[in-house]
Amino acid sequence: MSSNRRRCLFLGAIFMALILSACTSSTPTPIPTPTPRPTATPSARDVLEGLLFTIRFDDQLIATEEIHTQWTDDQLVVFAEQKRFTDHPIIERRVVVLSEALNPVRYDLERVELGQRSIWLAQRNGDTVDCLNNNYDWYAPVLFERIGPAPRIVREASPSALPYVLMALQFTEGRALDPAAEPVQFYLLDVTEDLPAMRQATLRMAEEQSEAIIGTVALQGQTKDGPNASWSMWVRPGSRVLFGAEIHNYQFGLWDQLKDPLLSRPGTLTIARVSKLPSWPPSRQAVTPMHNSKPLTFIGGDGSERGGTLYLPEGTGPFPCIVLHSAGGVVARAQPGQTFLGEGYAVFSYDKSGVGQSEGVFQRAPTRSLAQDALHAAEMLANVPDIDAKQIVFFGLEEGGQVGAQVASLPSPYHAAILGNCACQGSLFPKLIELRIERQLAPFYTWDKSQVEAYRQASVERWQEWLYEDRDEISLLGRRASLKSLQEMADLDLYELLSNRRIPILVIH
Repeated sequence: MSSNRRRCLFLGAIFMALILSACTSSTPTPIPTPTPRPTATPSARDVLEGLLFTIRFDDQLIATEEIHTQWTDDQLVVFAEQKRFTDHPIIERRVVVLSEALNPVRYDLERVELGQRSIWLAQRNGDTVDCLNNNYDWYAPVLFERIGPAPRIVREASPSALPYVLMALQFTEGRALDPAAEPVQFYLLDVTEDLPAMRQATLRMAEEQSEAIIGTVALQGQTKDGPNASWSMWVRPGSRVLFGAEIHNYQFGLWDQLKDPLLSRPGTLTIARVSKLPSWPPSRQAVTPMHNSKPLTFIGGDGSERGGTLYLPEGTGPFPCIVLHSAGGVVARAQPGQTFLGEGYAVFSYDKSGVGQSEGVFQRAPTRSLAQDALHAAEMLANVPDIDAKQIVFFGLEEGGQVGAQVASLPSPYHAAILGNCACQGSLFPKLIELRIERQLAPFYTWDKSQVEAYRQASVERWQEWLYEDRDEISLLGRRASLKSLQEMADLDLYELLSNRRIPILVIH
C-alpha cells in the first residue's frame, strides 16, 4: 500500500472519531410532556349500555333487569327487559325514546304474563303527553289525552331500575355535586295508574353522607303526594352510573296486589347493580307441590286443547268433583288449597283459552266461549274413573261466576253451581264495570267524585260511544284492541240466565 493511501486512511479514521465524539457529547433535545386532558363526561349511551340489576322485596329476589341502548333517527332509545318471578314468570319490557335533554319523547311498557301482553304507553304531545292503558286485566283500553306538563321521568308502581338510572343521568348532567345546591325539580308520571296523574318531584344530594357506599354519593328523591313518595339512590359521580336505590314502605300497584296477596302489604324495595345476573330460584308453586295431582287436558269449544290439573283427596274414588274457574283477566288457573280436598272432594282447575298451558285465543271477558269450555271440561271429567259423574259442581268467582250462570242455563253434566261476587242488576255492561270503578278502583286510589267522573268519561262513556258506532276494534296511539267483550257484556243479563237455570245454584254476593 502506498504512503499516500495510508495517509488518507489515517486522516479518515481521525475524522470519523471526531464526529462520533461530537454526537456522544451533545445534549439531547427533551421530549415535551403533553398537558393532561380533563376526563370526558361519559355519554348517556356509554353509561346505560349493558347495566344489570337485581330487585328485591323485603330481601326476597323478585326480579332481574338488563338495560341496552341504540341510536335511531338521531334519538337515543333505551331498552330495559325485566324478568320477574313469583308464582309464574313475568316479562316486562320498557322502551323509552330520549330527547337531547334526556326527557322521554315516547315510553312503552309491555308486560308479558302467561302468554298475553298488556301495554301501557305515553307519547309526548307538545308540552303534554297522551297515555294509553291497555291492561288485559281490565275490560277495554282507556286513553287519557293531554296530561301536563310533560314528565321528565316515568316511574310505575311496578318496580324497575330504569327510572332511577335516568334520574342519576339527569342529576349528573352538567351539575356540580354540592349538598347546598338547589334540588333538581321535575314532573313524574306513572303510566300504569288507572287515572294517570302528573306529580311534582325533587332530587337532591343527601345532607348526611355517612350511609353512602364508598365511591358514591347519596341522593334523596321526594314527591309531594302519591305512593312511594320517598326514595334513596347511590350514584358514582365519575361514571354517572346508578349503584343502587331503596324505597321504604314500597307499595305495588292495584293489579299486582289483586293477583298476589304477598304483594298487598308494604315492604322495602331494593335495587342493586350487579356484574352478573343470578340464576332464578324455583317458583313458590314448584317448591310446594300438591299431593295426589295429575295433569289432564280436554278439547275446548273452539277445537283447541286446554291444560289443567286434577287434584284427588285421600282415599278411594270415585269422588265428587268441583271444577274451579278462575277470575277475569290474565290470571293463572285457580288453586284449590286443602279445603275441598280435606272434605273428600276432587278438584279440577284449568287455564283459560290462550293463557298458560291452554291453546286458543285469549279475549277479555268472553263468557260465552268460556262457558263452552266449562261444559267440555265436565264432559271429560264424567269419563274419568276417579270421578263420580253424578256429582260434578261448578265453582266460579267474579268472571268465573258469570261463566257459571251461563253454564247453569245450558244442558250439561253439572249437577250444581256455586257463583260468587258476580251479580248486578241489568246487563253487565256498563253496570258491573261502574260497580268495580266505585268499589275497587276508587277506594284503592282514594279518588274523589270528580276523579271518579273523569275516569268514567275516559272509559265507560267512551266505550258506549264505540258500541253505538258498532265498532269491533279500535286503534289508539298506533295500538289496536278488540271491543268484542264489551258487546258480549252488554248482551248478557244475569237475572235472565239465573231465571232459566237447569241446576241448583248458590249465589254468594
